[in-house]
Amino acid sequence: MGSRLGSYVTTFLTDSIFHSGDVQATGIAVCIVSMLCFSLICFLIGLLFGKPPGNNACKKKKYLVRTVSRGCQFGRSRPSFVSNIGSKKAIARFPKQKNSVIVSCRELPRQLNNVACLCCKIVAAKKNCRYTRCGSCCRGNKASICHAHGTGGTAAQGIVEGACQDKPTELDLSYLNLKRCPDRIGYIGSQLVSLNLSNNRLASLPDEIGFLRGLEEFFLQYNCLTELPNSIGNLQKLVELDCKNNRIRRLPNTLGNMTCLSILNVTNNGLQSFPSSIGKLHELEELCAHSNQLTELPDEICKLENLTSELDISSCELVYLPDSLSRCTSLVKIWLSNNKLKAIPDQMGRLNQLKELHVRNNQIRYFPASLSYLQLYTFSANHNPLIEEWNIESILNLSVQPSQVIPPLSELSARCIVKNDVYWSKGDVPTALEDMLLNVRQCSSCEGPFFKHYKSQVVFSNVGVFHRVPLYQQICSPYYNTHCQPVDTK
Repeated sequence: MGSRLGSYVTTFLTDSIFHSGDVQATGIAVCIVSMLCFSLICFLIGLLFGKPPGNNACKKKKYLVRTVSRGCQFGRSRPSFVSNIGSKKAIARFPKQKNSVIVSCRELPRQLNNVACLCCKIVAAKKNCRYTRCGSCCRGNKASICHAHGTGGTAAQGIVEGACQDKPTELDLSYLNLKRCPDRIGYIGSQLVSLNLSNNRLASLPDEIGFLRGLEEFFLQYNCLTELPNSIGNLQKLVELDCKNNRIRRLPNTLGNMTCLSILNVTNNGLQSFPSSIGKLHELEELCAHSNQLTELPDEICKLENLTSELDISSCELVYLPDSLSRCTSLVKIWLSNNKLKAIPDQMGRLNQLKELHVRNNQIRYFPASLSYLQLYTFSANHNPLIEEWNIESILNLSVQPSQVIPPLSELSARCIVKNDVYWSKGDVPTALEDMLLNVRQCSSCEGPFFKHYKSQVVFSNVGVFHRVPLYQQICSPYYNTHCQPVDTK
């Protein structure tokens, strides 16, 4: 029957395909026959040489057997482990004991946490110990710097005692997890130029730190300091003081004694104000105080004439900037972002060296007209409620036009008193004139004083490269403007 069926199939393929003359059909048939033959051959090889599939239901869970003897001390007798036990032969090699414990593979890391101390080999070492030692062995090593056992203080004390004898010029005590300064740190000597106490947990500094009179670099960042000692004012040769990322709420008034200080960084602290003595830092070039609780700046900041590099007071609580800030004519970068400012000084345009001004995320509605005189490379004023150019109502509310061509006599008298720096006290001038003198303003063009007779308007002009912002200008002589020219609105 099978031979007859085979002959029929062969006859059919021969007559209908191979003798049909259709080359495409013949090629397809050859491929199909070849694939069938290859599959049949693979099946036969699997039957002859393959292994029968195992029963998955009978698979046994792998276990580890740990034998523990009673009363053994850690480190003297080691437990024996047997892995991959799945047959009676393997179990027979390790006969069961009364104290044997069966632990699964997943439980093994938890059971093997304790490691013997590398020094005494008796007591278990602490998990996070840098030297894999127990507490007594780790603390007994004077050179040990381990956060787990708190041995940084001992090591630091040894370093300071050695420095008192060796008299180095640089001393690095960072990353030692110190909670207080080592004793006798102020007696290292005046030859010490650089001291690094950063990345510790210092809560205070000793008064003897003022004995290091030759110090030029002092790094205190990333600690827990709440204040600086008054004796820090004795470091009169100090050039750089870095106190960022602490909890300092006030700076000592003796800060002004460090007349050589050029870099002061008090970023990310809790400062609420600067001492008035900051105006004595005539060599200060860079002041970074962002991320604090400052609400205002002292007027003495105008005395920082060498503040050339950067003034960063962003991310504070500033609501007002003193007009004296415009006297720091050497400033190149000013960061005022993320504050509560409603205005910036009218004479900001006097900072002719300014190249970067950042005032993002404030409450500013318009900028002073003098800002258009600056050649800013970077100017960012996003996220401010600026007056739109189509908001005619707001623009008209800020526009003032005097009714008289010539200022009144009281206005002219007040202007003369302010221009000539005439000293006066309460009761020397009439009450009306006294009220005027207490509210002096400056012209946006000539910077001259005025009080009630002026012209004001809002214009829109380009500041920087791409920003067109509202500018508020006040002209003291609106009718006789020979030296008071309004801002160009092109």
